Amino acid sequence: MSALSIVPKTKITPVNISPIEDIIADMAAGKIVILVDEEDRENEGDLILA
Repeated sequence: MSALSIVPKTKITPVNISPIEDIIADMAAGKIVILVDEEDRENEGDLILA
């Protein structure tokens, strides 16, 4: 048995990127947002809350 045979197959869906106005409104409402950089950089995300 190979490692590939035991990993469940999952469908990768595209990520929806919110407009900056929505992000600011969410932060003003006390919601947590995730800020990510480009895939060709570190490809990391930061949790931001206010």
